Order: sequence, then C-alpha cells, then structure tokens
Amino acid sequence: MEYVTLANGKKVEWDEFSKWSYKKQHTSLFPSNKGKVFSDEVRKRMSEGILKHRRNGIFKAPHGGEHAMARRVQTPAGVFETLKAAGEHYGVNGRYIRNWIRDGKVGFDFLSPPLNRKSTAAKSSRNAKKVATPNGVFKSISACMDFYQLSRAEIMNRVKSSEFPEYYLLGTKEN
Repeated sequence: MEYVTLANGKKVEWDEFSKWSYKKQHTSLFPSNKGKVFSDEVRKRMSEGILKHRRNGIFKAPHGGEHAMARRVQTPAGVFETLKAAGEHYGVNGRYIRNWIRDGKVGFDFLSPPLNRKSTAAKSSRNAKKVATPNGVFKSISACMDFYQLSRAEIMNRVKSSEFPEYYLLGTKEN
C-alpha cells in the first residue's frame, strides 16, 4: 500500500488521497501557515476566540451537530448527525452518501433543511450584459433567456447572426 505524508506528518493511503479535490490535496501538502511558529499566547488567544464564538452561538451548528454546515441524515442503519458520520458507518466518503440521497437511493434522505448559502457576489449583476431585442431591452442575457425560453447559446447565436439584426448587446452596436 502506498502512502502520502501530509505536512502535519499524518500518512494517508494513496487511494483516499487521490479522491480528494486538488485544493484539499494542495493545502494538506503545502499549508499556508507551514513553518510559522505561534507563541503560546497567540495560540491561547485563538483558542479562546473560537470558544467565545461557540458560546455566543456564532459557530453553533444550525442543525444541532458539531459542525456549522452539518445536516442530519436518515439511512437504513439509522440517523446520523453528519454526512461524514454516515459515510464512516458505511465505509465510504460522505460525498457518496450525498450522491445516494441526490440520486434517490431508497432509505437515504436529509432530515435537516438545506443551508442558506446566499452569496451576493454570485448574484451580482455588475457585469451583466444588456440585450436589445424586438421586445425591448433586457438587463441581462439570463433575463432574455427567461423571456424567450431559449438557451444562452441560442440567444448569443441571434446576437452574432446577421439574420437577427434586432438582437444585439448594448454598448456593442450604435443605436
């Protein structure tokens, strides 16, 4: 069996390590704080800060588990507080349990509602391209897609095609 030695000295089997994402592999081998030495005072302050947040409910898991992103899972073997715990019971990674739930495998389901992971950056329309069409100007390609019930590719084909001169991106053609 081949092993990979992580930066913290822990050894992980190659089969498990190869299933990790690139980011997890990279940060496990080359952590950003590698080689940094923290004084006892700094370590104590960091620990106290984390404990203070947990006591104040900031890091408290919304679904009762230990981890803030945990979701309770129902399986044929019972209820588990996290995907990881269910995965350990079945001898697989937690993502397999998530996939089984998503794919509708009988007996597997989430008991906790999905977490609200709103990201204002992802929904920002700052870079949205306005589209002029025969039915008016739409604030984004997505809005145009919704109105016409067409794919992004079809909208862009119309914008680029000489067959549809009335379709264009604002700022790219003189009005």
